[in-house]
Amino acid sequence: MAQIKVKGIVIQQDPMGEKDKRLLVLTADMGKIPVLAKGAKSQSGRFAAPSQLFCYSSFVLDRGKTFYYIKEYEILESFYGLRSNVDVLAYASIMLELSRGFSVDGEDNSELVRLLLYGLHALEQKDADPYLIAQTFMLRLMSDSGFRPELDHCLRCGRVYDQTEGWHFREEEGGLVCPACMGTTQRGLRPGAVAAMRYMVDAPVQKVYKFTISDEIRQQIKQPIRSYTVMNLGMPLKSLAFAENVENMDLKTRPIIDN
Repeated sequence: MAQIKVKGIVIQQDPMGEKDKRLLVLTADMGKIPVLAKGAKSQSGRFAAPSQLFCYSSFVLDRGKTFYYIKEYEILESFYGLRSNVDVLAYASIMLELSRGFSVDGEDNSELVRLLLYGLHALEQKDADPYLIAQTFMLRLMSDSGFRPELDHCLRCGRVYDQTEGWHFREEEGGLVCPACMGTTQRGLRPGAVAAMRYMVDAPVQKVYKFTISDEIRQQIKQPIRSYTVMNLGMPLKSLAFAENVENMDLKTRPIIDN
């Protein structure tokens, strides 16, 4: 068998027969690759450790007709804590599901891998805000995948965003619409909400998860980001329902993006 050496994150695992696991591994150079982990269903199996969800490893793989087969491995990051906390797991699962949906097989996926790795590291921190990390991952992934929302001008008339009240985010149009074009008295986004969304799409990836928002801004950006993500995904986001059950958590204090 021909061999390859890759680094990858386990973004899906399924049982395969009585002893094995079928993995989906996200790599920077090859996108998603199917990997069969022999004996991984047993905790004492040789390949049980690198077959866990979120695990980031360096693999030597044998190439088969349908699957790659693990020959050697070195775990680089286990992200064990993400699997032991149900609240964090809910939001991390959104990130994995979206990674499966937006990764491109056979092409450069390095930006997605970096965004996911930084996000998983952020989720492991003691002061992590899993809700905000997942929201940030969603909007940044949309932007990196060619669906950057328009947050600088009105989509209808071209008016430059001026931080006044009354601007609305229209998911189906792909960004902001000014008060005049909306023609409604309904309250729009606060400037802090737009500032938070801009930060999500523009900040360097190593800093993109390092901010927080007030409860009011949190509520304002929740539905626009989720609806925009699901719309561009083109199918229901199954992991979202699980996450919505854990959203009334007490949050740690960080610098606030708000106006």
